[in-house]
Formats: sequence, structure tokens, C-alpha cells
Amino acid sequence: MEAFSYRFYMNSKSRVILYHELTSAAVTKFDQQQVIWEYENMIEVVRAMDINNVKRAMHKFFHVLSTSKFSDRFILMKCKSLLWSVSFRSSHDEKEELLTTINGIDAIERDVMKVEEYMMEHVMKVVRENSLTKNHLVREIIAYTEQHLQDQSLSLLRVAKEVFFMNPDYLGKVFKREMGMNYTNYLMERRMEMAMEYMNTDRKVFEVAEEVGFGNNPRYFSQIFKRYTGSTPTEYKKEERV
Repeated sequence: MEAFSYRFYMNSKSRVILYHELTSAAVTKFDQQQVIWEYENMIEVVRAMDINNVKRAMHKFFHVLSTSKFSDRFILMKCKSLLWSVSFRSSHDEKEELLTTINGIDAIERDVMKVEEYMMEHVMKVVRENSLTKNHLVREIIAYTEQHLQDQSLSLLRVAKEVFFMNPDYLGKVFKREMGMNYTNYLMERRMEMAMEYMNTDRKVFEVAEEVGFGNNPRYFSQIFKRYTGSTPTEYKKEERV
């Protein structure tokens, strides 16, 4: 049965890898490091809504996948994580559409090129829409937030008064109009997204909590993390390693 986990790389004209071939088909440490590097680079470009480089970064990521032997589960997990990373930039209606898209990943043909086309279509749609609508002020708020996610005291009030010297109510309205959510929800979603990435490392749960702005309150962090992902941090780390 283990051999079937590699069927993702076999198109309809190819055969399934046999059990005795698993050793040669296994993912090497170099493959893992390369995929992680390309994935992190792709996520960074997507988060920045860099429309000129998103396609290039995504193509490089899927090219690395196509030349390695990762399981279906690993690839689908990374695709869903990518879609999640763009969801926080979307309105409520767009989030509902993305949720349908995420669920649809499981139904598409098990072929890397097909997956790349599917992902490219939906990610680029979000990137194009955001690159056209987000004003300069909101871009500055997002950039500042990215640099201070670890700061437990980060809030709209602080950003408005200490950074932009503006009325927080006005700034909040501008942010919500452009982003489709208020700043507090945006900040929490970004922290959860960052936390999910850190769960792929050797960091302890309490260390992740500190690094994403929860200070010395890992219990509260775990509660919020489960609310967003459906799993506790410990459960999520185990799932990522499967």
C-alpha cells in the first residue's frame, strides 16, 4: 500500500511505482530542503502580492515537486497551505470561494502539471485583485505588521498613533475597506499563518507562541491555534511529519 502514496507522479499512461522501488523513489534530504526553500520563497512573494514574480516563484516550486517523489498528502497539504496564505487578503465572499477551491484540490487529477495550473489560476486571481485595490497606506500598515508580528503589544491603536500619527478609527475603516476584515482579525490570521509555518521546524510550542506575539501564554495560543486550524499545536506538528 505504501507504493500508492507515490502515484501523484504517475500520469494515466505510466505505471505505479512498485514496493521494491520505493528506496530509489524515496525523498532525499536534499529534496526536502530544496522544496522547503522554494516553498518559503513562493509564500513570501505571494504575501507581498508581487504580481510580477508570483508566476515565476510558483513555477519553480512545482518544478521541484515534479522532479521529486513526495506523497499526495504532502503536495495537497502544501497547496492548501498556499491557498490559506492568500485567504487573509480576501473579503468574506472571496474566502468562501477560496474554501471551495481548497476543498476542490482533493478532486483534481493526480498530475503535478494539472495541480500547478489549478493553483496558478486561483492564486493569481487573488493577487491581481489585491494589487489593483490596495492603497499605499494599507501596504505600509501590512509591511509594519509583518516586521512586528512577534510584538505582543501590536494593535491598530499603536500603529495609528505611534507609527502613522492618524486617527485609529479612520485608519481602521480604510484598512477594513481595502482588506475586507478589521485589523485585529487580520493580525490574528497572520500570526496563525506564521505559527503554522513554524510548526514545520524544531521549535517548541511555547517558542512558537512567543515568536508570533503571544508572549508567555502558550495555553491561550493553543486555544486560538485550534480554533483556526482544527488541531492543537501538538497535533498539527504530528500531522506535518506524517
